[in-house]
Amino acid sequence: MKPKILHLITSLNIGGTERNLLTILQFLKEKYDFSVVYLKERGKIAEEIEKLGIPLFKFNFFSLYKYLRKNEINILHTHLYRANILGRIVGKIVRPRQIIISSQRAIDAWKKFYHVWLDSFTAQFCDLIIANSLATKNLLCQRERISAEKIVVVYNGLDFEKCKTQQKKETIRKNLNFSENTPVVSSVTRLHYEKGVDFLPEIALMVNQKINTAFLIIGNGPKKKELEFRIQNSELKKQILLLGWRNDISDLLSISNIFFLPSREESFPQVILEAMALEKPVVATRVGGIPEIITSGENGIIVEPGNPKALAEAIIWMFENPGKAEEMGKKGKEKVEKYFTIAKMIKETEKIYEKLISYKSV
Repeated sequence: MKPKILHLITSLNIGGTERNLLTILQFLKEKYDFSVVYLKERGKIAEEIEKLGIPLFKFNFFSLYKYLRKNEINILHTHLYRANILGRIVGKIVRPRQIIISSQRAIDAWKKFYHVWLDSFTAQFCDLIIANSLATKNLLCQRERISAEKIVVVYNGLDFEKCKTQQKKETIRKNLNFSENTPVVSSVTRLHYEKGVDFLPEIALMVNQKINTAFLIIGNGPKKKELEFRIQNSELKKQILLLGWRNDISDLLSISNIFFLPSREESFPQVILEAMALEKPVVATRVGGIPEIITSGENGIIVEPGNPKALAEAIIWMFENPGKAEEMGKKGKEKVEKYFTIAKMIKETEKIYEKLISYKSV
């Protein structure tokens, strides 16, 4: 009989944590009896989970309590802050020896002191915390005072099959009304303050003062309307395209010369891996786990956060040094292939599951 693993997550909107959960389900569903519970928004990821034939439920505190009482779950694996807290408490109330794993895949700079305290207090109820970067692990040790021994780092993995392009570059450029020689800079990000998207018009303006460049911004978020207003009232309204969420990200990245991420806060951005897999040189900020992916000057350029001028200068430098930028792109792909594969991530996750199940069954 397959071990039963219940994944508890706050919501199933499109995001890094939600996509990571979907990947685990896709690659390990033959070895484990998975079920998924969400607490708030159903989101688009829910549809993908249902396509896998995995049971999906929306629960609150009481329905989760009843479900755990009724079903013998080997592992309760929680994702995102609210689900982490709720899962740890309910899991231990129902069954003191319940195996509980929590995932921490964001810096969560929004936390107030009581959020930090609650995270720290309930951490004692889980057996292990999986962080997706050393930066996140160190933050949990320092801010939440969680023991380093309880936290293991499992880096994001990339599925290279999903990075393959579906259309010819000529077709993609034509659909965007770009000429064959138009330089393109792209970013895939949530349109939120923490992602530094308020800098986008300023960066684009500085770059276009030197090089006539198109900017592709892929993503949605609370800053979308503000950005649309600023762009429409600027001289660059034809240079900056806000495309919203797209299913053809690899195609759009394929026509890009440079990928950039102006974030104020990150843990371990999957989109950088996707860009590197397509041999795109990356300009990003020195936040979270980004320095664990990019060695500045070798496979990309890292600048300090909150500095749009430095980001613009790095982009311009890459355009003015195409040979070196191309070499950075090649080295970036080599690093992803060596350290950040989906096979490595799945193997490490499975090893954690097997070790805890074996330990608790003794």
